[in-house]
Amino acid sequence: MSTKIVLEEKELLHQAAEGNREAYGKLYAHFYDSLYHSLSFLVKSETEAEELIQDAFVKAWVSRETLALVRSFGDYIFTVAKNLRIDKIRSRHTRTNAENTYQEHRPESDPLSDDIYLYKQYYETAWAAVQQLHGKKKSIFLLRTQEGLTLQEIADREGISRSAVKKHLYTALEQMKSALVKNGEWVSLFILCVLQSTL
Repeated sequence: MSTKIVLEEKELLHQAAEGNREAYGKLYAHFYDSLYHSLSFLVKSETEAEELIQDAFVKAWVSRETLALVRSFGDYIFTVAKNLRIDKIRSRHTRTNAENTYQEHRPESDPLSDDIYLYKQYYETAWAAVQQLHGKKKSIFLLRTQEGLTLQEIADREGISRSAVKKHLYTALEQMKSALVKNGEWVSLFILCVLQSTL
C-alpha cells in the first residue's frame, strides 16, 4: 500500500471518528469487497457474509471515537466481523445447551407435545428475571452470558477488577433466584442450569 493511500486512510479515519458520515462511507466502499472476500473463507453463505459485514460496520460506527487510533482499518474491521461471528456461535451454543438442559431435567409428567411451549415459557421467565437487573450487574451478566466474554475481558471493558466482576455476577444470580422463587422450584432449577456458565 502506497504512502499516499495510507495517509488518505488515516485522514478518513480521523474524519469518521469525528462523526463524518461521508468519510465513513468512503471507508465502507473501499473495504467492503476485501472484507467480503476474507469472510467468504469463514462463513457458509453469501447472506451470512453480508450480514456480518453490515453488523461489523454498524458496530465500528457506534464506536467511531476510537477510529482515530486504528492503524489499519482493513485489519480492524475484519477483527470486528470475526468477533461478531464468534459471538453468534457462542450465543447459538448457549441456546443449544439450554435446550439440552431442559430435556435432561424435564419432569416426567410433562407431555412431550408440550416441550416446545414449556421451554419457551421457561426461557421467557429467565429473560424477564434478567431485565430486572440494573446497572453493572445487568451489563456484566449479559457480557458473560450473551457475548461469552471471560471475567478478565469484562473487567478490561468495564474498567474494574476481575474480583469486582465476579462479585457482580454472583449478586446478579442471587437477585435472579429471589425473583424466580415465586415461579416454583423447577423453574428456578432450570434457570440456574441454563445460566451455570456465568460462574
